[in-house]
Amino acid sequence: MYRQGHLLLISVVTLPADVVPQLRDPDRGVVLAVGDLPRHAYAISSSRADLFRQASTASDMFVRINGVRPVLLRNDLHAPIRVWPGIYRVVLLNYPAFCGA
Repeated sequence: MYRQGHLLLISVVTLPADVVPQLRDPDRGVVLAVGDLPRHAYAISSSRADLFRQASTASDMFVRINGVRPVLLRNDLHAPIRVWPGIYRVVLLNYPAFCGA
């Protein structure tokens, strides 16, 4: 499990069967969440990260980190954190100004 500000990543064993791949932002890579302040986004720029949205809920998101080395989760208001390869459910913690990417 990882936490950075209002973003929580919870390790899961597999992706749900009905996930849909999401597009990467050309400048930031995989954007997990954006806030109401300019440039206040939680993002992973590594090409080894993939973002998915669950079709049945339309709101549940998952990120998969491939490979054997960690990637950096970045946000302009927090220090970067290393996230090890795996599959994670993306949870936004009690902050109404945030929305999914």
